[in-house]
Amino acid sequence: MSEGRSGHTATLLGDGTVLVTGTDNTAELFSPGTGTFSVVGDGSTGFGATATLRKDGTVLVAGGRNRSSLATANLFAPESGGFVATGSLITARDGHTATLLDDGTVLITGGTKHSCVRFYYYHSCSDFKILVLSSAELFK
Repeated sequence: MSEGRSGHTATLLGDGTVLVTGTDNTAELFSPGTGTFSVVGDGSTGFGATATLRKDGTVLVAGGRNRSSLATANLFAPESGGFVATGSLITARDGHTATLLDDGTVLITGGTKHSCVRFYYYHSCSDFKILVLSSAELFK
């Protein structure tokens, strides 16, 4: 990989390659045939995001956390080799689950919402408000 990762996702694609996203907002494709990684762009994700392979071959990358929880959602399209922004989540969240349903929608449930309450030196967060979520949403 281009750098060490922790809290990332790894999603097996239809062609046998593996999409690796997070936690530094970049994504890479791993090719088992060559044993190499290649950077494929900005996945706009953070720690605790989900990556769900959809029936059309795209991957929905949703949520996550940098300083605070994110409501971002992006689609990775293997044929274009990059990401496109798509509608945001209703609730910013990380540590949630994402399940592909039979009709092609993705059910996103639970997780936590981290909000930074106080910043200190270099804009790092010194105090978080953490809310455990009981909500769910459908992403089409």
